[in-house]
Amino acid sequence: MKAYKQYITRISVIGTNDKIFYEGNPRITGKDILNDPSIKKIIAADGSKLWIKQNDDGVLWDETITLGRVIKYERQPIGVVMIDMDYDVIKKTYSFGSLIDSNIFVVETDGNFVYNSNAAMQEHNIGDTSYASVYRSLGNTDPMIRIDGKPHLVVHYTSPYTGWTTIGVIPESTLLRDSVPLRHLIVQILLIVIVVVFIVSYHVAKHITKNMRKLQKSMQWIKEGNLTIVSTVKSEDEIGELSQVFEDMIGRLRMLMSDIQAGELQKREAELAALQAQITPHFLYNTLNTIKYLARLRNVPNIEEVTISLITLLRGVVGNTKPQITIREELEYAKSYITIQKYKYIEPFDVRWQIDEELLDCRIHKLILQPVIENAIIHGIGPLKEGGKLDVSLVKVGEQALKLIVTDNGLGMSLNQIERILQKKSASDRQGFSGMGIMNVHERITMLYGDTYGVSISSEPGIFTRVEIKIPATKEET
Repeated sequence: MKAYKQYITRISVIGTNDKIFYEGNPRITGKDILNDPSIKKIIAADGSKLWIKQNDDGVLWDETITLGRVIKYERQPIGVVMIDMDYDVIKKTYSFGSLIDSNIFVVETDGNFVYNSNAAMQEHNIGDTSYASVYRSLGNTDPMIRIDGKPHLVVHYTSPYTGWTTIGVIPESTLLRDSVPLRHLIVQILLIVIVVVFIVSYHVAKHITKNMRKLQKSMQWIKEGNLTIVSTVKSEDEIGELSQVFEDMIGRLRMLMSDIQAGELQKREAELAALQAQITPHFLYNTLNTIKYLARLRNVPNIEEVTISLITLLRGVVGNTKPQITIREELEYAKSYITIQKYKYIEPFDVRWQIDEELLDCRIHKLILQPVIENAIIHGIGPLKEGGKLDVSLVKVGEQALKLIVTDNGLGMSLNQIERILQKKSASDRQGFSGMGIMNVHERITMLYGDTYGVSISSEPGIFTRVEIKIPATKEET
């Protein structure tokens, strides 16, 4: 091994019987060698590898780094084996160009120096030097420590192989020494840049503000009502683009003004047409009232009842322009519609109302319930010869919703028939009093309140049909 590793100066085996075998430097002798402190350390290590820095004693040791380990037989030490390496290897490893006033040193676990860039301290223990506080602070998280009142940066590394700790100590002033000229250079460059930017900005701003003043003057004229002004800014920069956009905006404004004038004319014409159209409902109400009085005079209560119901229904649908009404009003319109329908069929049908009185003041959009009742009467119980029944319920669902439920004991529907009823623009949408089908009601509810609300249908052919209308339970108009 020594022949291939030039930095190995000696390999020796020393037995406890004072026999010595070695290769290399012949300085080692057998006289009282087992009492040498280094060999005692190796034996005390009890089989662990031990790295030792040897100083030149002129007798036994050169200045070397010794790797030693005890030799045992039947768990008893019978000798030691040692490999001595030239100390110049350590010097060459750590003797790189260090920073001014900085130090690097390697210490053993007992604090003795293995290497010290300050040769004057080489023979000392680190605890006896000015770096004792550095050694004691190695476990701290703060890498900065004060030595002789000056801040120093301390970095360290402990080798898991040798157990030695390498410590570097660099004064803060040394670290920052090169930054001062750089800082001055940066400040100078920054000042030059500021001056150049100021000069360029001044000329650019002067050019821009010239066109901006022209544009501002044009805007002021527009503000005073003169829409015939044309901007005189013709530059190709952002102000020129803004001026072009401003001119386009003025052109659109002229067009809008023209459209508004035409719209006002159409509005006045529409108001006149609406005023003329009011004659027809009033004429219809007066005619129906005349029929009602004649029926009363002739003692025909059926005609009087139908006429009153029709007047109530027409006033709710045609006369009431509000989009939302109370459920109480919606039920009144539904009752009026049912009264009219009862006289249409030869066989009467029964209607049962199950209403939660606390919900009557909740708001609902007009003509939500009537199309469902119309569908139940025409397609459900209408074809029956006798025994038709219609149940109308109003119940609360949870804390924020309610349901209007219409159930009939009519012909019922198959799944295909339910799907056809829920189809958009079905034939039922164009028939009946309101001209609205169940799908129309469902779409209106989902559009107004969301997909969690709407219409659902369940049915058994020949037994029943049940339609549920779910809406929010609110007493404020939305």
